[in-house]
Amino acid sequence: ASDSNGTHFAIKIMELHPFIDASVLDAVVENALASSRLSECAMIVKVYKAGRVGDLYYIVMDFMEGGTLERIVEDRSIPMDKRLGIGLSLSLTIACIHSKGVIHGDIKPGNVLMDSNDVPYVTDFYYSSLKKGAGILPQGTPRYMSPEQAMGQFITTSSDIYSFGVLMYELLTGFIPYKDQAGNIAGMINIVSKSEIVPPSERVKGLDGKICGILMKMLQKKPEDRYPGMQQVASELKSFLEGGRHSTTPAKSVFERMKESFKI
Repeated sequence: ASDSNGTHFAIKIMELHPFIDASVLDAVVENALASSRLSECAMIVKVYKAGRVGDLYYIVMDFMEGGTLERIVEDRSIPMDKRLGIGLSLSLTIACIHSKGVIHGDIKPGNVLMDSNDVPYVTDFYYSSLKKGAGILPQGTPRYMSPEQAMGQFITTSSDIYSFGVLMYELLTGFIPYKDQAGNIAGMINIVSKSEIVPPSERVKGLDGKICGILMKMLQKKPEDRYPGMQQVASELKSFLEGGRHSTTPAKSVFERMKESFKI
């Protein structure tokens, strides 16, 4: 849609029907409005208005010209350095989200929107204000869930780290990280909980060992074996990119924007 000034917006519309409880859509709208308060400190799709008209729920947000991160994942001609730069940007955004006491809960390529310069912005939160010793009820997309989320346990920021690990594995290799596959939701949940992780070096020959180590640490089955926080993930990715192990020219525009936004 466009306003009287010619500014473009995206409008997400969801319809109430017997298979979706109103409380679910109420939560989607509430979370969208809550996430908009984080847009000043992180790369988050800005929400201008959200609400309900009859059986229709709506969210008015920035129109992102670059589509979703799925486009980048599927285009294997995009160089590794650009993919790593996008990953660094996302890790900084998620670290900022966590520092504000928020769990995203459904990190996946479809919930990352790209601007015209391929800078990634996060959207579609399963928002929660964190309380000491508590998390949020499991929701999300099975193939990107953490094992604890898939098993119906309460989750913390560590679950987002795992989901980000799945996203990064897919972004860098073109594959999901599991040895086994499934054609249904129940099977996928079982795989997330129990299936072995395929070392990323087996997917992409010559992938740097440090990057493989970062991915594998994020994808540990037990939360306590993962990074203690997303800021540590961001620091590892930043250190790798600054170390000159790859030519960083393709990713510079993303990285420089992150340096300005987060003063790193």
